[in-house]
Amino acid sequence: MNESFSSWLYSDYNNKIHSGIKDKPLNRYLADSDNIKIRRVAENQLDQMFYHAIYRKVNNDSTITHKNRLYELPARYIGVKIELRYDPFN
Repeated sequence: MNESFSSWLYSDYNNKIHSGIKDKPLNRYLADSDNIKIRRVAENQLDQMFYHAIYRKVNNDSTITHKNRLYELPARYIGVKIELRYDPFN
């Protein structure tokens, strides 16, 4: 599947003129390449960029649940909707 996708991407999609941009995607990318800023990320921050995020409203007993596990939070968060970010593989 990956080989088929790569073949289609490089031999077909990137080398045909598209009506929306009136050019080939590869040409458009290369023309704008000087304006592309590459963001370098520290290795210890890289994993965090792929964390999953879910939202939970904190219960009246200052707890939330995720995957049948109960987590306690400070009481000041009661009733507040919070974002919980986690490593899906851990």
